[in-house]
Amino acid sequence: MYHYTYKNIADHFNQTNEFTTLAAQSMVNNHGKFAYLALLYKPFFKFFQSYFLRRGFLDGFAGFIIALMASIYVFVKYFKLWELQKSQNIKK
Repeated sequence: MYHYTYKNIADHFNQTNEFTTLAAQSMVNNHGKFAYLALLYKPFFKFFQSYFLRRGFLDGFAGFIIALMASIYVFVKYFKLWELQKSQNIKK
């Protein structure tokens, strides 16, 4: 059974952009705090989790790309959180 969630890579990036914006805004609304350390280690851990712990390596190159995209999602989410908190501090 084939399950294609995205039409192409551009579609995947567009949805990632939308979802990271929503996730970062949700973190701000729930009083989440940005930490530089999280920006560095959480994307790496997400890749490790997806590629090794969930055995994405068994899917070959596709598994690598999926793990990489998952880590990019986490990185962008935390970067957007940083941007939102920075813009809120400037407004105050």
